[in-house]
Amino acid sequence: MDPHALRVEVLQYDSAVVRWDVPVGVDFCRLEYGPAGFVPGTGTVVDSIVGGEWRIGGLEELSTYDVYVTGWCRYQECFSGTVDTSFSTPEACPTKFNVGEPVVTDSSIYLSWTVPAEAGSSEVLVVAHGADSSQAVTYGPLTPDSNGVCSLFIDGLLPGTTYEISIRNWCPHSQRYSEWHPVSAMTLRHCTVTAQPNYDRWGSVTGSGSYLQGTYVTLSAQPANSHCHFATWSDGVLYATRVHQVTQDTIFTAIFYCDTATAVPAVGDLPFSLAPNPTDGLLTISTGTDEALLTEVFDAAGRCVMRQQLHGPQSTLDVRRLPAGRYLLRLASNDRYGSRAFVKQ
Repeated sequence: MDPHALRVEVLQYDSAVVRWDVPVGVDFCRLEYGPAGFVPGTGTVVDSIVGGEWRIGGLEELSTYDVYVTGWCRYQECFSGTVDTSFSTPEACPTKFNVGEPVVTDSSIYLSWTVPAEAGSSEVLVVAHGADSSQAVTYGPLTPDSNGVCSLFIDGLLPGTTYEISIRNWCPHSQRYSEWHPVSAMTLRHCTVTAQPNYDRWGSVTGSGSYLQGTYVTLSAQPANSHCHFATWSDGVLYATRVHQVTQDTIFTAIFYCDTATAVPAVGDLPFSLAPNPTDGLLTISTGTDEALLTEVFDAAGRCVMRQQLHGPQSTLDVRRLPAGRYLLRLASNDRYGSRAFVKQ
């Protein structure tokens, strides 16, 4: 004739409804409860409970309790055996809740979050990262919709700025706020995309401009004439027309080369000649000037593969160590430059 099936069916942050099955022959029950691990006889006792239910009040949130129930048999004038169970009270006003991924533009942030059942509304604080807390803007109270979701659209923000957002819930049952739940979001900024040719006279490029982060922009490289050709972009992309998603300030250089067989004149205002072209190792450079000139050789990808000083109206450049392919030789003085393509066999 012992009470059995002891269970906690309604649990709040400060109370619990305990139920059990009362067998025939048990007239009333005694309930004792206390903090987890307490010694029976030292807890809080409730005597003469008729039926199989009792509400325990005055509990502490986020705490664990033990409960013991014993039945009294009037006809036998003795107590039955004891059943026991344990339970833990929840947080009075839950802090943990689901916040969706912020949706941002250059001047706004949209947030949505699920409000727990215990909460009746939410409050939001917004402040730019690094700013004084006195500059925080408060929004609320915000009431959830029928699905328990709160949302907030924050506009008038600065582009490219991180904002610290704090959300807390108000729980009317416990008459208290939850702890603050932190969220960070960064507004988009405008980025500069610079698209340029390696030499203006060999080709042109379109697509430069200022774009919002996340924007897709089309870059296109067009050779100057039938003697010039597109080789590659400076980041290795081989298509003359490409689509790029903007994430930061970026410079793209389109690498062009021109056929040497068509005798394309040297580019710039420092004339010179190369011979032989194509060459298998030694290039004779004739400038007709005694001034010292910086000589640079670039490969088809735009990388500088040689650099040295030349002196006198005629000099020899040893390119035997270079792999076979097309190259660009550039001469520069203090205020003038010239460039010409050559082929290494």
